[in-house]
Amino acid sequence: MRLLAVAAAVLLAGCAGGPPHEPDPLVELPSVRLLVKAGGDPLPVVAARVEAVAHGLDARTTLDHSGPRPSALVPSSELAKIGWLVVDAGGIPPDMLAVSLSAQAGVVAVEVDARVRLIDPVAGEEAGPRVVLDPMVGAQWVHAKVGSPAAWDAGLDGRGVTIAVLDTGVDCSHPDLRCRNGGRDFTGGGSTADVVGHGTHVAGTAAAIGSNGRGGSGMAPRADVLPVKVLDDSGSGDYSWVAAGIVWAADQGARVLNLSLGGPVPSAALRDALAYATARGALVACAAGNDGTDRASYPNTYPGCIGVAATRKDGEVGTTWTNWGVNADIGIGGESIMSTCTQGRYCQMSGTSMASPALAGVLALALQGGIAPSAAVELINRTGVPLTGRLAGLSRPDVAALAAAIRAAPSATPLPSATLTRVPPTATRRAATSTPTAGGPPAPTVFPGATHLPPSALPWPCAVVGVEAGAVTIRCPYKAPSATP
Repeated sequence: MRLLAVAAAVLLAGCAGGPPHEPDPLVELPSVRLLVKAGGDPLPVVAARVEAVAHGLDARTTLDHSGPRPSALVPSSELAKIGWLVVDAGGIPPDMLAVSLSAQAGVVAVEVDARVRLIDPVAGEEAGPRVVLDPMVGAQWVHAKVGSPAAWDAGLDGRGVTIAVLDTGVDCSHPDLRCRNGGRDFTGGGSTADVVGHGTHVAGTAAAIGSNGRGGSGMAPRADVLPVKVLDDSGSGDYSWVAAGIVWAADQGARVLNLSLGGPVPSAALRDALAYATARGALVACAAGNDGTDRASYPNTYPGCIGVAATRKDGEVGTTWTNWGVNADIGIGGESIMSTCTQGRYCQMSGTSMASPALAGVLALALQGGIAPSAAVELINRTGVPLTGRLAGLSRPDVAALAAAIRAAPSATPLPSATLTRVPPTATRRAATSTPTAGGPPAPTVFPGATHLPPSALPWPCAVVGVEAGAVTIRCPYKAPSATP
């Protein structure tokens, strides 16, 4: 059709009596990438078939040597580990290529390499970045809310745990960040530097250095940050970049991964990458999204992701803009979060992008405490505070109670002492239970003479609330007895 239109334009110019008009050059449209899942046959065999099909279609769609660039396999050793190939369609119509590839032996699935984007900070009064000229831990309200200083004082600070930040990069020159050498860029920019500032804020929320006399503190102030740049300088990235980054981070030994990003399109490649990471013992925190909806977003709805909703400073409820439902497994503070920003600054941002790394830090504390990855989320929920409203049924971490449960476990190993800047205490996790009356709420259960109480012995959603004077005390929310005999 385009060639017919050009020919018609030339004929009309000739009829008008004017000089011959050279047609405008064909504009090369942006190429589309496809992700191809191999199965049944060895990956190199399937790759050869895919390449042969693509080159055959190139010959049919390229009219001359000045036509669109040919298709090509894009090397990705990380995606190859989970059985996926990346194909640049070049000038081939993506739907034509997808249909042809799907018919090949050994091809299990074909999907478009869709785009993902950082979860943008929430617009409005709390949107950032807003520079904080005199930052301090006391300005970080989440610490006071969840009781993280009690965990730090008990030696739970994330040391020995690496948190991979899959984002826009990280400004590792910031004096309040401890980056592990060997980060990686998957966007083609050649550097993990953070131009946007999003990834740097995320990194500080999870693991800004504590007790160093500057700025604030991350949730796991002695954890290491591994920068994995999967979003370009516009804040967007390909699903293939994210999937490859997940695989690479897991191979580097990162025990916690944070994904403060999302997209509307499901992806089997992302799902497989998450399964690869979790099979290697990694825990993955994923931002639930800021659209105020329960519509699914990806990758956080996949089983490998722990979907993190944002809660408010006041009360135990979600923010008005946090996603919920299938997107959320747990909630934690996400509004007015002060953290590190580029160029050595500090700033506030709001969003589930900020809630997710806070949970990533809590996960690092649990792993440092010897909790198995398969049990960490259950223990965090069990010792947490029940949420209400649209987040009813979920919990908000109580890091002080989590630390008490870890120290009470028989397998708990002695933790190193740590002295970090204290936050003024706020309201306790739950109001003290009154003396029980007939049919009323139960008093805390005390185990005299006990020094350890395994977390597995606590019925959900009970929690350890004290370990002192040779006794372990637990408390359980009251549930009225059923009228059914």
